[in-house]
Amino acid sequence: MKKLFSISLIALVAMLFVGCAPMSKDSYMKQFGKLMDEAASVYSSCTESEWANITEDYEKFAGEYYDKFEKELSTSEKLTVVGYEAKMVGYAAGRGISTLFSGEDEK
Repeated sequence: MKKLFSISLIALVAMLFVGCAPMSKDSYMKQFGKLMDEAASVYSSCTESEWANITEDYEKFAGEYYDKFEKELSTSEKLTVVGYEAKMVGYAAGRGISTLFSGEDEK
């Protein structure tokens, strides 16, 4: 049941992000925050495919969308984005450690 919920939540978030590229700096920051909340809640339990989708969305926000809004971002907002980068590194490391200790092969 928990796994079904995670899959449903990831699918919903992915649909929202695919069709809803941020149109303003504020929507960019809000959507990026929601993506990071999602990553935090599922990074240790989602499949490789689900994690790949989250990573792909993250890369859009950290790259393409960031470039679009960078000049509008305050110093505080830029630091928030840097914090998101650090969190993603941590989540990826956590997934690697989890795989190592569970004895699963990386895919």
